[in-house]
Amino acid sequence: MRGIPSRMDEPNPIPDPNAQAQGDSVVPVNNTYFVLLHVLPLAGIVVPVGNVIIPLVMWLLKKDESPQVDAHGREVLAFQLSYLIYGVVAGILIVVIIGMILVPLVMLAWLILTIVGTIKAADGILYRYPGTIRFFGSREA
Repeated sequence: MRGIPSRMDEPNPIPDPNAQAQGDSVVPVNNTYFVLLHVLPLAGIVVPVGNVIIPLVMWLLKKDESPQVDAHGREVLAFQLSYLIYGVVAGILIVVIIGMILVPLVMLAWLILTIVGTIKAADGILYRYPGTIRFFGSREA
């Protein structure tokens, strides 16, 4: 159709968000590690505190290699620690009945947000989890 520009007509295409600048060349960044950082905390369903330990180890091993890995790792760890705290507080509040409502809500929010973060990471986007306490500061990739 005439008059409707296509992406090929654009003089300055949008840079690839999955690319990492290296000198004058651009090297694509593999999103697999980001996806694993976000999805492996689901192991916390089976392994007690695995949702914190696994991303902590992954982040510590690779955080110095890439600012993107550092940013994703910080975000995932802060999210997992925050929701662990929320879960513990909700568990304690079972004594006053309100915890019976809060525990399932916190667990459901944790599960849904973990999946959303994983999907965003697969697209190369740093997902900022809502309700997260910023334990490690806020660095963008």
